[in-house]
Amino acid sequence: MLRVTLDRLLDPKAGRMWSGHDLMLWHPTRAVLGATLPRRLSTDTLLPVASVVERLVRERRVAKALVLDVSRVQPEGCDEPTLSSFRRFVLEPLAQHPSRVARALLVGGGTLAQSALIGSFVLARLGFGYTLYDRLDVALAKLEVDAAEVLGAVKSELAPLGLVSRVRALIGEDPAVKFRDAARSLTLAPRSLQRALAQSGTTWAQERLDVRLELAASKLMRTSQKAEGIAHDVGYASLAHFLTVFKQRFGITPRAFRARHLAGAS
Repeated sequence: MLRVTLDRLLDPKAGRMWSGHDLMLWHPTRAVLGATLPRRLSTDTLLPVASVVERLVRERRVAKALVLDVSRVQPEGCDEPTLSSFRRFVLEPLAQHPSRVARALLVGGGTLAQSALIGSFVLARLGFGYTLYDRLDVALAKLEVDAAEVLGAVKSELAPLGLVSRVRALIGEDPAVKFRDAARSLTLAPRSLQRALAQSGTTWAQERLDVRLELAASKLMRTSQKAEGIAHDVGYASLAHFLTVFKQRFGITPRAFRARHLAGAS
């Protein structure tokens, strides 16, 4: 599958995936959308899932089979505040637009945290059918997708300390880090890093943009810091540039993004 930016995941052409924060979202066919959740969930790691669900429910396209894979979530990987965010930002939009999902396939349940997530899904009474599976490969066998491709992509993207994950970690630590400095930290020549990222279906510029905007969104939800300060903290010298790229990604201004989060949390 082709690795794309989060905002392009649900574009008409399928065979796409996105990963970050030990999380992977995959769209192997036009009729299937999947999410493999990380080992430890937080409000930050749920943000990409919520963003894709928001786009899914507002677009008038074919209803999709939704695969929610929680089989990697560790026993202590989901606390009550995070579970509350999962209900508010993932389940509630689906409950309001049940026609956007044809059916759900829920994978996991072997730990308390996994059972809590699946239980929240079931108790939400979302208006479409669901089936429980112990393993992702068994669930994929029920769908008309290339299971080997999906499983291979999940394993590759979520492997510990993969190159893309290491690049994202460097940017997260210093959003203003330069490409050559990052390559030096990874003990790679700049051309080698550029080539390796291309082979992973991404670029330095794209990863830097993704991480910066994810950090900005987190700060908007968790702090009262002004947009100018957030822009500086996530590596933007120009507030105007930050406002432009933020609106391109999320469809609203930082102020509106914060207001929407506060309204949902009240």
